[in-house]
Amino acid sequence: MVFVKNPVLGKVKTRLAKSLGDEKALGIYKIMLRYTRIIAMDVDCDKAVFYSDFVEAGDKWSEAGFAQQEQKGDDLGERMLNAFKYAFPLQYRNVVISRPSKTLTSIDFIGLYSKSSG
Repeated sequence: MVFVKNPVLGKVKTRLAKSLGDEKALGIYKIMLRYTRIIAMDVDCDKAVFYSDFVEAGDKWSEAGFAQQEQKGDDLGERMLNAFKYAFPLQYRNVVISRPSKTLTSIDFIGLYSKSSG
């Protein structure tokens, strides 16, 4: 499961935006989203993307075969708990949650997945 913020101008990378501006910060975030999606696609498992505010139907995540869900909850802990509540009734025994990262590798995903499977 990959947790993402919807890429909305002024809503992502707000600390970067203070020095670079909202448009550049949004551009950087979109690059991070693309990179994370590509890396996650290399891992042989079911995948889901959880959007912060709304599901973006027909976006690159859905084109890549990710299930799409909206994050539910008032804070990150509650949102993560609800994501687990989504996954476990679907008979998933092992679940990994990640977020967009500029340093994430497919080896990281595989390692996390392997640890959760063991």
